[in-house]
Amino acid sequence: MTTKVNNTKKRIQDTAWNLFYHYGYNNVTVDQIIAASQSSKGTFYHYFKSKDELVISWFENYDNFYWDWFQQNTEYVNHLDKLIDFSKFVFNFIELHTDVQMVSAFYSAQISFYGKISGKVSPRKFFYILDEIIKAGQNEGQIMTQFTYKDLSRMIMTVYRGILYDWCIAGGIFSLEEYGVRVMDQFLESFRTKPNN
Repeated sequence: MTTKVNNTKKRIQDTAWNLFYHYGYNNVTVDQIIAASQSSKGTFYHYFKSKDELVISWFENYDNFYWDWFQQNTEYVNHLDKLIDFSKFVFNFIELHTDVQMVSAFYSAQISFYGKISGKVSPRKFFYILDEIIKAGQNEGQIMTQFTYKDLSRMIMTVYRGILYDWCIAGGIFSLEEYGVRVMDQFLESFRTKPNN
């Protein structure tokens, strides 16, 4: 039963994503998603209260790709370097697999639904990844300890959101990966511990 439920939900998500990608988020209606996914209104609204909530749930799926990167890249000697390379992967992945309209819709949906979907959205693996890399770096003396790992994670997320917001309001006219990596590299380098003289 659980497999069938997961398959139905995923079918709706995948269908919606395909429609959004080809026609633009703002040009696709819930009715079109229902028809294309061969679902019913009852089924759609069982899983998602709206198109916005569907978008939020879809972006959580990205965390699976981030998690795979985190699990596969274990050879780093310096954890700050790992954090920098992880940010490169994130910006590259977003730019390759989505468009500016979808990212805009995601952030708009997050703002609209803040406090309304608590408990419905799982804690993101993305935050766990940041926490774990920073903790390891602090334990190894590679990342500053003037702030807790939670504080540093929050700062990094603020910069991520700022970069993505800039990209969205510019209409995606510049490379997210190129700009994001340049800004994030400069920011993350400020976390690196200085060698003792």
